[in-house]
Amino acid sequence: MKRHDVDVHLTHSLNGGDWLLTILNQTGMCLSAFREEIDFLVWESEFDNQNMSTDDVPNDVCDKLIKWCSIKVGTFGSVTAAPASIPVIGAIGTSVLSTTVDVAFLIRTQIELCYAISCVYDSSMSENKLKALSLALLGYDDNEDLAIDIAASSFKTFINELSSKYLRKGIEKTVAELAPKLAARLMSRAASRLIPLISIPINASLNVSAIRTTGKRARSYFSQCTY
Repeated sequence: MKRHDVDVHLTHSLNGGDWLLTILNQTGMCLSAFREEIDFLVWESEFDNQNMSTDDVPNDVCDKLIKWCSIKVGTFGSVTAAPASIPVIGAIGTSVLSTTVDVAFLIRTQIELCYAISCVYDSSMSENKLKALSLALLGYDDNEDLAIDIAASSFKTFINELSSKYLRKGIEKTVAELAPKLAARLMSRAASRLIPLISIPINASLNVSAIRTTGKRARSYFSQCTY
């Protein structure tokens, strides 16, 4: 199977928005649990670092969350890349399937990280608003006018405007439009799985990089918000 065929199979698997909507809805159901866990982490950070300033506590908790999520997706990426790393034995069909599973797991973790960081900064926004913001933070690179918009406004303002547009459009319609864009951005992951022996470190590195980028964006946004 050629690279084009792999792209077609992967795109077909991820283009439908149902999987992304399911992730958003399931994450929203866990919001109260996130808040309880984050409250404990904030208390733990304050207890362990009693000389730490109030402003530094959220940074400490965010660093831990990003680190934990990086380890989780890095490990998962290595495991799902393993079958394709074995010459001859690693079937391309298995590679495409594992790539689809890995992409969905990565995006789920990115969304959960956005929710968790919102709790660190004591966000009281609605679940729908959080869904829209998470999509804005993940879909950020897909905006062709990004450089112009950011130059004309702050990052916070840009994300607010983008998430407001998503809310006006409706979450379901937004998801249907964003899912194929996210799939296209991650398409190169399928190719990396077809390279014998080196697909494991490549895939783990891509996953960790994606998490760190999302964590940085979420912290940048929520740290500027007042509720």
